[in-house]
Amino acid sequence: MAQSRTSGTEDNEVERLTLEVLAENVTPVGAGALAEALRCHGLSLSMATAGRLLWNLDCKGYTERRSNRGRVLSPSGKARLEELRDAGTREMLARELLEELASSGPKKLLDVLGARRALERETARLAAIFATERDLQEIGNFAALLDIRSGNENAAEATDRKFHEAVARAGGNLVLAAAMNLIRQDTELAHVLTAIRRTGKHPLGGYHRPIYEAIAAKDPTAAEQAMLTHIDGIIGDVAAFFREHHHL
Repeated sequence: MAQSRTSGTEDNEVERLTLEVLAENVTPVGAGALAEALRCHGLSLSMATAGRLLWNLDCKGYTERRSNRGRVLSPSGKARLEELRDAGTREMLARELLEELASSGPKKLLDVLGARRALERETARLAAIFATERDLQEIGNFAALLDIRSGNENAAEATDRKFHEAVARAGGNLVLAAAMNLIRQDTELAHVLTAIRRTGKHPLGGYHRPIYEAIAAKDPTAAEQAMLTHIDGIIGDVAAFFREHHHL
C-alpha cells in the first residue's frame, strides 16, 4: 500500500492496520515500533508519519498514552477496531458478490428492475387514490428514515423495502402487492443493490420524499411520475455501475 492516500476506504484500512498492531501488542507501542510493524503489512511509513497516526488516534480517543513508552488501545479503540473489521468483511463479501454477478447478472438485475418499474408506477397511482391517513403516516415515516439513514446501507435496504411495501398496501390491489413481494423475495438482488450503493459512487435513485408528497396530495399522475423518476434513477445508477466495470 502506498504512502499517499486519497480515499476514505484507504484511510480506514490504515487506521485498521494501526489499531491491529496496537491490539496485537501487550506492551505500549511507540512510533518506531508501529512503523516497523506496518512495514510487515506492506505499508511503508516514516517514524514521523507513524507518530502522526498515533497522535490522530489520541485525538479520536482510540488510544491512551503510557508515559513515554507509547500507546495502548482504549475501550473506544477496541470498539472501533471491531467496527472496521466488520466493515472490511462486508466490503469483501460485496466484492465477491459483484464478481459472481458479472458474467450473467447485469441483464437479470436490469430485467427485474424493469418489472418493478411497470408494477410500482401503478401501485403509486393507486396509493394516491386510496391511501388512508394511517397509510400516509407510515409511508411518510419511511421516507423520512431513508433521508436519515442515507449513510447506513443495511438500514437503508430494510427501510426501502418497507417503504415500497407500504405504498403497495396503500394502493389496495392485492395482486400487485403480491407480485411486488414476489420480486422482492430475490435477496440476491437486494444485496447486489446494497453492494453497488456501498461503492459510494451510485446512490441508487433516491427520490422517496416526492413519492410520499404526491401520494399525500392525492395526485395520481404526480405519484406515478415520482415513482418512475425513482425507479429510473435506480436503473440508471445500476447501468452506470456495470458500464464502469465493463459488464454492459
